[in-house]
Amino acid sequence: MATLRDANKAEFLAKIEASPERQQLKDRVLAIKQEQVKHIIVPDPASIERRFLSHVQSTKPRHQRDVSHLLSIIKCITLLNVWFRRNGNGNIVASQSDIDQGFDVWQKINKSQELNVPPYTYEFYKKYIVPIYVSKNADRKLDSKSIVDDIGVSRKEIIYLHYKLENRLLNEDVFRRQILPMLLEAGLIIEVKDPNDKRNKLIFPQLIEPEKYSGEHGGSTDAEMQKV
Repeated sequence: MATLRDANKAEFLAKIEASPERQQLKDRVLAIKQEQVKHIIVPDPASIERRFLSHVQSTKPRHQRDVSHLLSIIKCITLLNVWFRRNGNGNIVASQSDIDQGFDVWQKINKSQELNVPPYTYEFYKKYIVPIYVSKNADRKLDSKSIVDDIGVSRKEIIYLHYKLENRLLNEDVFRRQILPMLLEAGLIIEVKDPNDKRNKLIFPQLIEPEKYSGEHGGSTDAEMQKV
């Protein structure tokens, strides 16, 4: 969202303010403020830490900080339901549903944090770059590391798919100056000169999530999305 805001702040703010869901959220936040909640209890934090670490391949010092962030997310979700979270002593206590939703939210932002890219940029990569590459290289195994004989993705194809899915033009300046450099810096893509047109570069994704593509590229993608 930061990228969209920087591209056209006035349009971004107008779109946000016009959202009925945003107004409902603002009203709810004001009502929560009137409750004057000072403390929220998250039961059994040790089990939450174990559950968190079960999704980590190798622990790092920053993961302790990440657990704290996860607990903050859980508390925020609990606070949104404050009227239904008071126990017999009047304390606000997170439910199992709050904890599960907290993990769901965390998992959505965790990958982008590990890669050190904004969530919007990572979602852009997954939604507009990977599906085209998957479709064009349907016979390539997921565990192959070589791009020899692979077909890269052109910028025009990405712009076209964005328009097709969103029904609006992609801001090409933001795409060129912000999104692509961040993806390159994170190692999510490499760019190679197009052998058929030296003025252009082809993009090759370097991370494809196995759960989204069953064995072969394109195995479980949306067919309409792939037709670019």
